[in-house]
Amino acid sequence: MALALSALVTAIVAPLVTWQLVNMVFRIHQLQRDLRQLATFDALPGLLNLGHGAGAHVLKSFGRMLSDLVRGSDVVGRIGGEEFLICLYGVSPEALADYYDKLIHAARLQPYFYAGQRFHVTASVGATHFKGTHLALGQLIQQADETLYQAKRAGRDQWRMYTAVKPSKHALSWEI
Repeated sequence: MALALSALVTAIVAPLVTWQLVNMVFRIHQLQRDLRQLATFDALPGLLNLGHGAGAHVLKSFGRMLSDLVRGSDVVGRIGGEEFLICLYGVSPEALADYYDKLIHAARLQPYFYAGQRFHVTASVGATHFKGTHLALGQLIQQADETLYQAKRAGRDQWRMYTAVKPSKHALSWEI
């Protein structure tokens, strides 16, 4: 009886174990393929990953383009990763929409070249504006960051304005 039970267990369990092993091998193969994809493609622009040098080149070029688009009284700086901060002073609320559209349009049209390849990036903008100095800079950056992610969730390549405060001075958070 023990031998028959053992044969029955082997007949039932062995195919299940074999099937599980096949599934595990298949899953490992899928994960390896996904890792190769992650290693060779940059999710940001969807391009072949050309390495750290390419990313640094694009970020520097993008920063120069932003600096060229703002006035001398404005401040542009990279605050981390692919995020830039622009502080605009004395821009009327009526001019803001045109200004942001101009910046996004310029970012979209700007070609970038690296290792013989030409490519473009898009930009999402989160903006906040304030009157006076009743908010700390960190709070303003947080507001701009919140609206940046709203713009990205809405489809990227657009801008959103934080609306809780009246306009006078302006801060932008960019991500390419």
